[in-house]
Amino acid sequence: MSKDLVSSTSIPETASPLSDWQELVQGLKTQLKGKDAWGQKGSLRWLEQALIAQGGKAGTVRNILYKNLASLEEKRRFFKLLNDLYHEAGLPTPKAPEDLQLSQAKKFLDRDKRQILARFVRKLRAGDCPQQVVVGGPATGKSILIEQLRETLPQSHFVNLAQDIAPALVALAEHLGIAAELERELAKLSQQQPFALQAEIQQNIISQLAKGLNAWDGIILLRAESEAKLAGLCLRGLAGEEVNLPSWLEALLQKLQIPYLATLSSKPPHLAAEMLQPPSREEARRFLQQRLPFSPADRIERLLNQAAGSYAELSRLSLLELSQHPSEESDMGRKLLDDPKLGQILKVLAVLSPEAEFDFPLSMLEELLGKSLQKLSPPERMLFSESSEGYARASFRHLLPPEPQNATQNATQNAKERKSFEALHQLALESFQQLALEGKAEGKTKVSNFRLLYHAHKAHNIKALITLLEKDPLRLSLMKHLWTESTQWPLDDRENLARIMLRYGAILGNYDHEEVKEALLLLRQSAKESLSQMARVKWAEAAIDKGNYSEAAKLMAELSPIQLTSQDESKAETLLVEAALARWQGNYELAEAKVNEALGLPIAPLLEERARLWQGLVAKDGGHSDEALKALSHVKEHPLLSGRARYQAGDLLMRLGRPKEAKPAMLEALELLSSKAPQEELSRVEARLATVERHLGQYKEAEKHFESALDKAPDAFIRARVSSEASILAAAQGHPWEAIRLAAKAEQDFRRLSERPAEREYRHKRSLYRLAIAYWVDDSAAPYRQPFRGSSRGPNQAKNILNTLIRDINNINESQKKSDRYLSLYIDCHLALALMSPPKKASSQLNHLIPLSGNPFLKAQIQLALVECYLRQEDFTQAAALLTTLRHLPPHDGLKAWQAVLEAELLLSLGQSHSAAQAIEDVLKQSLPLPFRSQLGRIWGQILNEKNYPELAPASLKDARPLDLSEALALHFEDSY
Repeated sequence: MSKDLVSSTSIPETASPLSDWQELVQGLKTQLKGKDAWGQKGSLRWLEQALIAQGGKAGTVRNILYKNLASLEEKRRFFKLLNDLYHEAGLPTPKAPEDLQLSQAKKFLDRDKRQILARFVRKLRAGDCPQQVVVGGPATGKSILIEQLRETLPQSHFVNLAQDIAPALVALAEHLGIAAELERELAKLSQQQPFALQAEIQQNIISQLAKGLNAWDGIILLRAESEAKLAGLCLRGLAGEEVNLPSWLEALLQKLQIPYLATLSSKPPHLAAEMLQPPSREEARRFLQQRLPFSPADRIERLLNQAAGSYAELSRLSLLELSQHPSEESDMGRKLLDDPKLGQILKVLAVLSPEAEFDFPLSMLEELLGKSLQKLSPPERMLFSESSEGYARASFRHLLPPEPQNATQNATQNAKERKSFEALHQLALESFQQLALEGKAEGKTKVSNFRLLYHAHKAHNIKALITLLEKDPLRLSLMKHLWTESTQWPLDDRENLARIMLRYGAILGNYDHEEVKEALLLLRQSAKESLSQMARVKWAEAAIDKGNYSEAAKLMAELSPIQLTSQDESKAETLLVEAALARWQGNYELAEAKVNEALGLPIAPLLEERARLWQGLVAKDGGHSDEALKALSHVKEHPLLSGRARYQAGDLLMRLGRPKEAKPAMLEALELLSSKAPQEELSRVEARLATVERHLGQYKEAEKHFESALDKAPDAFIRARVSSEASILAAAQGHPWEAIRLAAKAEQDFRRLSERPAEREYRHKRSLYRLAIAYWVDDSAAPYRQPFRGSSRGPNQAKNILNTLIRDINNINESQKKSDRYLSLYIDCHLALALMSPPKKASSQLNHLIPLSGNPFLKAQIQLALVECYLRQEDFTQAAALLTTLRHLPPHDGLKAWQAVLEAELLLSLGQSHSAAQAIEDVLKQSLPLPFRSQLGRIWGQILNEKNYPELAPASLKDARPLDLSEALALHFEDSY
């Protein structure tokens, strides 16, 4: 008996069949290597010592292997040891011996069920064909008995019949290989047939199943409720009479020649049956203790009270407990799904619990279950928990069943299961739509867009999905793979989705998106003229988006005449493209007329917001600031369009000299655009925000936003645009080399790039202007910020660039020259040139600029620069006259500082030194930002030096050595901030 089991043949291989235990040990033969203090690893002696070390008794191994004598606990311990050795040897997990499975099963059952199970298994082992019917009402433990039989007889096939039994019968037929025949018979059934014919077809189904089962020659475990239907029809007996399920099954069971055990809710008329009894409290307690060895006694008692003497509830409660201890029990989800009560609620919870949104209304759970939550059993209620008032979420998400996919081994059953889930999603969609209507009526948002889209998609309700997406194409961002899926849709539906995809691209401002391009191509090739024409309009819009206006104009010219009703949004889309082209050509009156015509059509709110945005852009470019701001203020519903409107409004407010109003608008724009807008747009907005901050004297914040804008820039064009804009910040900070580097790099890039020709041409000229400013900063050693002070001598390089630019702007077509952007550039060039030119020449140039612009910020800068020229040429009369008119400047701190220093210089020149000093003191009290205070000190110090009024400096600066008075005053004004 002590021979090595691994290296010898102490277990006979030919005499008599090996027991399950001996086969397990034999399976380790030659797999375990090495020796230790217990001997050869895996030998009989070694196994005994290993078991003793784990708390086992001496002789247990021999008793199990040769006599099959041991307690359940000892057999479990030995099997765990062998299981560990199998894993150590890299072998597949072994199956537990049959007698161990049987012993475990008996532990979970009370006496009557133990006897049934033992008798059934004993007859099978004896080679008999046991056929047993077990009957029990609710709470008697039918499911427990079947469950333990399935554990003991894993080779058996389980069939659960409840509600409509057709899906389960089809699944059984697929297992038997007779699904086609069965489905043909099921297809014959009809509500309009006579009862006798229905009965005949049903008997044919029974005969087919019996024949298939007998040919299969396996073991069937059957569980059946009392009431059920077949394909929606009542079950019928031989004479056409309505019968319950056990009576209907009797004919099938009588025909079977294979082993079966059927647990039924009521007794068939002519079959012998064994009756089950509900458990006593002690039996129920023992059942839970066996199933839940890790649960404390008080928890066991609470579960007993919840179960109220029902084996079904005991089983469900124990399964839920075990599901929270996956190491104790495997495949909990499958077992719970097989439960007739828990399976349905788990399916409903899975439908209501997408990953993106766990919470759902309790009323929705009731609606999908089709019954009041008050009627749910304790185990059912354990599956969900309230998360907030009126809302709940699944308690055990890991138990929720996955929705069936298209490709599985059991295709028919999978299709039926998929249809079942789709029906639940459709019901959820309708319920959430109703909830959304109620929320709208009450002025509250109760349902997220995601919810509606999710259930419409899962219900495969294409029409509902299209309707939801039409309301807001940006919802496509929640449906990542929908365009790919739509290749399987009917063409009409896919073309509808393509229309939405194009609107999505328009809102994003990104027609380069691969799916948007595919949608464009699909519609351009459409047999429907209206769709192909719309695709051409969108193609033109895409060209405009890229700045290719010539290409867009050519596409629009190729459009054939098409009759569009005023209700057709294609007309509005066409008008907006025509407005964009008119805007590009500088024909703002025509552009405005096109936009107004589009707004006069009965268009959807989303398209109306796009039209309002265009209305604002056209008015802005045409120099109609109030109209532009009003139009832009109407764009507030859609986040992306609203973000663009806030950006344009912020940009306009900055251009009007109202940076304190502009910054909140820019920050709001950035927030609204941050989640959906392309990086190119975010980069532009952040760069513009930095420019607003420069106007506010917030240079550190501006630096950060310029850096962020450069990081976001997706291509050379946007990087050049941001670099050009950032060069002015470097100039304002007094960093001439950085300003030259940034402006020069941008100018070179714009010169070599070919995309967006119209935009590129303007940006190139703007970069040249900024390069000239950088040269001026380098030459004057002064930062480019208000207050400005001119000099009769400026750097030739800067003047040459500016003169060339002015000449080039004069040579462009009149419509472009009148646009707000070119007019602003033209005035900026003259303002910069005035700082570098003799005062008489500069004042002559500036005077002719005043009537050119209605922009109050530009006008104020021209007038202040003109006052500066008059003071330089000592024309104090004209300087005083002009200053008198400048009492209501735009709320810009730089203008405020410039006006104050010009007024102080004039007063000083007129001998009013006290009033001059007071003018400087007054402006310093107005919380002037640090950069403007510093520049004010520098310029005021220069004036005091030139006018020989050092005594007007603070007493602490009487002896400012080694600093010049201008630098000393600059530092002093900074320190007093």
